[in-house]
Amino acid sequence: MTRYEFRYVPLRGSTFPMIPVQLKTSDGDWFATNALVDSGASVSLFTGAVGRSIGLNIREGRKVTPSGIGGSIMAYLHPAKLKVGDEELDAEVAFTGRQRLPVNLLGRAGVFERFLVTFDEGNRKTILESVEDP
Repeated sequence: MTRYEFRYVPLRGSTFPMIPVQLKTSDGDWFATNALVDSGASVSLFTGAVGRSIGLNIREGRKVTPSGIGGSIMAYLHPAKLKVGDEELDAEVAFTGRQRLPVNLLGRAGVFERFLVTFDEGNRKTILESVEDP
């Protein structure tokens, strides 16, 4: 089992469980960004800018309307290859055209099946431990 630890990131006067994530581009490279690990999100949600950076026409995906505490947002689902640490995962990821998505979200689908996820609030870190057979 591989273990990854990420320190919480300061943002807007608080700290959050944000981690580095990479998405595979259409030409086979990796695009690096950060995402909030969100156990309340059923799918991962990234900005349209991230989608375009990896070579997607985001509006060609399947239209969905994920909702949460801040309301709902129009987004488009696409299959994507993500990398967290050294682990590559396949997941359906939503991309939004909304201009001001405050942060990317790393949701449960395709991710939480592959890792045991611990939010260590006392030490302000997120711990992901890979699961051998998801």
